[in-house]
Amino acid sequence: MFEVKNPCKLYWQGLVKRTGFLDNEGKIEYSIHGSGCTVEFDNGDIVSFDFLEDDSITFDLFKFEIFVSEKLNNSGGLTKLFQKIELYKKDDKWALRNKVEGC
Repeated sequence: MFEVKNPCKLYWQGLVKRTGFLDNEGKIEYSIHGSGCTVEFDNGDIVSFDFLEDDSITFDLFKFEIFVSEKLNNSGGLTKLFQKIELYKKDDKWALRNKVEGC
């Protein structure tokens, strides 16, 4: 929907609303907060994350712990997630990014 890496920047410029839906069906809700965004899917999954200055995504420990604990209760959900992303350290913080195909 946003066609940018960091929708917070669009919100700060007054180009998008703080809350809304990422899809036309109203099934994937977003809420921009501070330097990040919370996304709630129609199946009840909630992901909350922040953006670093270079627009990469990071989870603080509290948000990451909530996300992982919810996924551990969902059979196979965590495995599917980590097949698509990788964890890396940048400026003494852990961040997630999409895995490069073929790696």
